[in-house]
Amino acid sequence: MIHTDYLVRATALDERVRAFALHATDVVGELQRRHDTYPGATAA
Repeated sequence: MIHTDYLVRATALDERVRAFALHATDVVGELQRRHDTYPGATAA
């Protein structure tokens, strides 16, 4: 299985401004499977 999750981090203005973006569909799906939770509860 190829994992396509990634984290993007950006900084600006001498690191006073920070931005993060996360795509974690594979990790969240695996955790949902392991913990046997409902999709709605997992998304919340």
